[in-house]
Amino acid sequence: MPVGILSANLVSRLRAALRADSGSSVIEFVLVFPVALVMILLAFSDTHAVQMRQLGVTLMARELGRGIEIGRTPTEIAQALSLLCDDLGFGDEPRLLLVKTDQDTAMLTVSYKGESHSSNLTLKNSNPLWKQLQPELGSSLPLLVALVGLVVGISCLSMNLSATRIAYVRANDLASSLAISVAGSSDAVLTETVEVTARDWPIEIQSRVKFRVQSPDQKTSDVRLCYEYQEIWEWLAPSRQQACAERKARLLPP
Repeated sequence: MPVGILSANLVSRLRAALRADSGSSVIEFVLVFPVALVMILLAFSDTHAVQMRQLGVTLMARELGRGIEIGRTPTEIAQALSLLCDDLGFGDEPRLLLVKTDQDTAMLTVSYKGESHSSNLTLKNSNPLWKQLQPELGSSLPLLVALVGLVVGISCLSMNLSATRIAYVRANDLASSLAISVAGSSDAVLTETVEVTARDWPIEIQSRVKFRVQSPDQKTSDVRLCYEYQEIWEWLAPSRQQACAERKARLLPP
């Protein structure tokens, strides 16, 4: 094969290799794999740290709680806490909360960097200093609010019942007076007698009264009267209420 043809073939093959997409992935692996590996290690490290904190506060709550139950003093518990912090690798001391639930039991809560664990304790054999704690009664604010609400509710109900009772008494009085006034009135003067009687009522009552007057005979009157009233606490009864009464009157012969 002539030399010129051979050199031409080599040049064409080199150009084809340079233009090809296929080839070694060493460069991509060297650049991407370390980044992915670092991210995986960081995630694993964070998860491991959280699990260690959870385990640490659990062990600490159990050990300190056991020490309180067998009669160790607060000073001994503080020393044990310092030793546990060193053994578990806690840089800062965790937060301890001991709440007495009743006379012989308490709850110890250990908190550290977002992790916490609680243990129930028996104080029968504990040091007398721990027994001096007072039981946690909780906040009295919800009870106070409930008591105030109950008093206000009873007061509102009592006022509304009083207003209703007064309205019914007024309706009965008005119906009785109207029935007595029109008893014995003839049909010709019945309407006029009703109007005259109603004009004698106070103006604020006239606008609230609706009535119906019937005269079965010349000596008997039958009155049905409804008195509109508004309860004192309107938010319990936004619409007007009615107190109705029926009264009959008969004119006795002289």
